[in-house]
Amino acid sequence: MSRHARMQGLLTALALTLGVFTFTGEVFAASNGPAVAVAADDSLEFWLDLLQAESAVVDSLLALLKPAPSSVGTPTGWAWSGSMATGYDTYVQTYFLALEDTSETLSEYELILSAVGETHDTSAGAWRLAPQLAVGSERVRTELDTQWQWNPGGGPTRWELGADLQNVHYRGTTAWNLSSDWREADLDLRWRRELDVCAADLRLDAASLRYDAPSELEVSRDDLRATFALKSNRTADDRWKVGLRAGHRAHPDTTAIDRTMWGADTEYEHMAFDGPSLRLLHRSERRTVRDETARPSSWGHWASMEGSWPLAEVLELSVEFDGEVWTYDQATGAYQNQLRWSGLVGLRASAIEGPGWQLGMAVEQLDSDDPEETYSQRGVRAGLESFGSTLTASTTLEVGRRDYAADVTDTASATDSEIDALYTDFTYVELWLNVSWRLNEKVSLDVLGSWLPESHNDDEDDQSLGFGSVRLSYRF
Repeated sequence: MSRHARMQGLLTALALTLGVFTFTGEVFAASNGPAVAVAADDSLEFWLDLLQAESAVVDSLLALLKPAPSSVGTPTGWAWSGSMATGYDTYVQTYFLALEDTSETLSEYELILSAVGETHDTSAGAWRLAPQLAVGSERVRTELDTQWQWNPGGGPTRWELGADLQNVHYRGTTAWNLSSDWREADLDLRWRRELDVCAADLRLDAASLRYDAPSELEVSRDDLRATFALKSNRTADDRWKVGLRAGHRAHPDTTAIDRTMWGADTEYEHMAFDGPSLRLLHRSERRTVRDETARPSSWGHWASMEGSWPLAEVLELSVEFDGEVWTYDQATGAYQNQLRWSGLVGLRASAIEGPGWQLGMAVEQLDSDDPEETYSQRGVRAGLESFGSTLTASTTLEVGRRDYAADVTDTASATDSEIDALYTDFTYVELWLNVSWRLNEKVSLDVLGSWLPESHNDDEDDQSLGFGSVRLSYRF
């Protein structure tokens, strides 16, 4: 069986399965029965049971393993690649509730099938088609991403049209039972033209999100957005952008919080391999809400900066800064004026010629009109990283302390309102791990994990959050 024929079979199976899950979601809800509890050593038995339970899935997946008929006639010009991955994700949260510690765990096994098809016929434009199907113990996810590019004659003008469709169905009574099935569609039209000194970029975007059971936390919405920007040419040494944006968000079930948005953003980037590098971003946005009593209108501002200065052959000084400001026309209990900023200053050794490392001081500050939310945070961050053709790995550890302005440790002299402060000071640990191991040309293993414990002055406020993900992928 040729590679082209095999990919045609993969695309056909994925496309059919996308239709099955989008059109017959109610069938799954009726046929699931009780939730399935799965342990790590039962994964093979779980997948066999799952595939036997869902005949529609079985037919689609088995089609991938059967030889496809040889192509007849003129080649289509499509170049296909595909992958099959299986993985396990788990979220674990511990906290104190009532009179004892409580742990909540959300775990899921998944089988993920993906394909990517591309054409390179510039006379009729270039197409890209990427279907994906993920069958899990908790939910079924389908996605279809497509893009078309047209660059007539290879000239300065280029058009792009893209669409992305997603559908998520939760499998009966599972750990996700508080979530609603949802569907999202996004359509994007982009025009770009290279000028003598810069490039013009116009983008129109429409999106729609629908929940089967909308709630205060999951609200259906429709978005219309338009952006226009002037950018540096692709060949420029220093890159910059100046842009304007406008949009409107409508909520069909909660029209009171419909909003109109307009704003501006700027970017500048200077990259140098043997000298200082700098990246600056700023964005301001005005949000006007239909009903000011439901949610006040506001201004939002965001800024970030990243800089590095070489100190030695592989050693550099690294500085990072992020800031965010929210100002409301009329502050309320849930919407308070806030200024949040964070920064990092440290040393970094490049991983170009071997393992790299970083060590620095991290700072974060939140100033709010509500004193119970105001805090200052200080920590030490360290990291190791290694990049190779076979193994890529990075780990980051940060240990620090957060102190709230309204936190009270001496309850004997505190007022009742101070004792009832929402938050207490705590010492925190943040550990992140990311490993990608390429076993051979077709098989790879990816591991992602984090652990975030908090030790509060009040033991009853202690909590921790952990996440782990393991993926084994096979590329056709």
